[in-house]
Amino acid sequence: SSAASDVYKRQKEEKYMDMVNSGIRRIISMQTPSGGFAFWPGGGDPEPWASAYATLILIEAEKEGFFVPEGVIDAALNYLDAIYDKSGFIYYVLSRGGYLSKKKEYLDRLIAFSRKEKFDVPSGIFVCGAINEAGKKEEAKNLLEKVLKDEEPKIRRYSYDFYSPLQYKGMKLFITQTIDPYNSEIEKLLIEIGEALSRKSFYYTTQELAWCLAGIGMYMERFEKEKYEAEISKKVILNIKSKENLYLCIENSGFSKREESFKQEINGLYLKRKIYTFKGEKTESGELGDLLVIKISAKSTGYYENVAIEAPVPAGLEIVNPRIEEANLPFWIKNRRIMTPYYVDIRDDRIILFGNVRTDTLYYYFLARAVTLGKFFTSPVRGFVMYNPEINGNSDAIYFEVSKK
Repeated sequence: SSAASDVYKRQKEEKYMDMVNSGIRRIISMQTPSGGFAFWPGGGDPEPWASAYATLILIEAEKEGFFVPEGVIDAALNYLDAIYDKSGFIYYVLSRGGYLSKKKEYLDRLIAFSRKEKFDVPSGIFVCGAINEAGKKEEAKNLLEKVLKDEEPKIRRYSYDFYSPLQYKGMKLFITQTIDPYNSEIEKLLIEIGEALSRKSFYYTTQELAWCLAGIGMYMERFEKEKYEAEISKKVILNIKSKENLYLCIENSGFSKREESFKQEINGLYLKRKIYTFKGEKTESGELGDLLVIKISAKSTGYYENVAIEAPVPAGLEIVNPRIEEANLPFWIKNRRIMTPYYVDIRDDRIILFGNVRTDTLYYYFLARAVTLGKFFTSPVRGFVMYNPEINGNSDAIYFEVSKK
């Protein structure tokens, strides 16, 4: 009915608004007293490139009508302005925040430099964007033609700007459309990005998805939004009535109740999970009230920064101490190569570790208590290099049983 449809649309819009507002609050929780942003909530050391990225998101959110507390963006822009060796991306964010149009000497120096120097990738494309945002449209357009001819480095960076060739294609698509919406390079980039994004989203970094989808979204805004009808059956068969092409993405998460056999996989990253009694005996069961030690082992084929490891906990257990300091480890633990994550995200049913891994095995220990009777299936520990997800792995699945004393 029409009333039901209106309620659904309103709920969908409210959910979208809540997601964006939650994201804004999360970003602000990482702002440091300097005005810059750290990688994790509560962090004290700002990162220049990450600060520029966070500032850009807040600027765009505010322009779209979302609430950003007064002073947050100004403090962030002041931090970026104070950085001595600015990248093209920082200049772009400053320009998007109105700084370059106010500071003519900044803009003149940037234009003069751009005429005689070649920028590295991806700085060049953002210098074009910065000059364009400051109102120098023709200068930006001329520089863009030169920058688009630059060769893309076929590398990945696991820190700093998290560069990858696909991320850069998304950046080029986004900035090129703001400067020259009918540039012939746009169609080429759309095809290349479309082909590159043909795999499951797991294989892409957040940077790759963010920039590519921002560019694609900007392109689609040029077309009129046509009404369409679609019916979805239980077997997910779509009957669509529309004059235009539609793009559909269906992603299924979780695991089938029938598929309870999970084997270990190692794609450059080895992960293992074991559960022990507090006295050090390996176990697959416990009694109500028992205190247990969960050990996560991790090693890789090389040294990798920014690795995410998700460790589910059996449903009958409750996390008690998510981070045991080395000095407080039980006496029976002999190997002391302890993983020290940058950040630990603690959920009701899992912990997520963010840190570095290397070729020798590192261990992470945490405590849990048996609180619910039953036999519980627990999915594997999974991990991946955040800015190269093809390096990934998972442990095997386990059963754990909790009985009465």
